[in-house]
Amino acid sequence: MIAELEKENVRSFLARPLLAKLVTLNRDGSPQITFMWHELRDGCFLFSTTKERLKFKNLSRDPRIAVAIDDPQNLQRGVIARGTATITEEGAVDLVVRLAERYSGPEAASRTRERALKENRIVIRMDPKRVRLTGL
Repeated sequence: MIAELEKENVRSFLARPLLAKLVTLNRDGSPQITFMWHELRDGCFLFSTTKERLKFKNLSRDPRIAVAIDDPQNLQRGVIARGTATITEEGAVDLVVRLAERYSGPEAASRTRERALKENRIVIRMDPKRVRLTGL
């Protein structure tokens, strides 16, 4: 666990519904960047996606991952982390529902659950190895 992520001001910042820029590596080594909903839990970043997405394929081949989360109202504040990813199906529907409620509200969460039960949902768990804070 990275100590910086346990600081109250960092936890408050990351609890906001800010988009993460998730970076995985394509087969040719080039970066693939995706805007993602995220959750910080037990010192790790959690993301929800499906098995059909390129980020899943990239991480299945190469677990190196990076994330950047900034404040659109103050671009001098943010978190950048890099580490390794593990993938699981366990808790995938629950995670995407929590994220939908956080980012879009209770009605969206209900619709998301119905859709997610029909998808090949997975959880990407990023174990950060290095963290850089800016303005926090």
